[in-house]
Amino acid sequence: MWKAPVIELTTDERKELQRRVASHTTAVRDTNRAKIILLAADGIPSAQISKAVAMHESNVAKWRKRLREYRLDGRSTSWPS
Repeated sequence: MWKAPVIELTTDERKELQRRVASHTTAVRDTNRAKIILLAADGIPSAQISKAVAMHESNVAKWRKRLREYRLDGRSTSWPS
């Protein structure tokens, strides 16, 4: 069975994602994206993450991939600025 690559976050990345999740001004879609990455970094399988954030598993895979490729570089198409 295929297993998603491990996501490892720096302390600063984790703090930033936690800030986004806790913020009342962050868009819901961006909050969900941050939750996906935090759960993935905690070793939660994509199927469970997709249920937790009510998104299709392919969306979870997309955000795992974007983090691996771009980290939190502030790209307007992938993360809030």
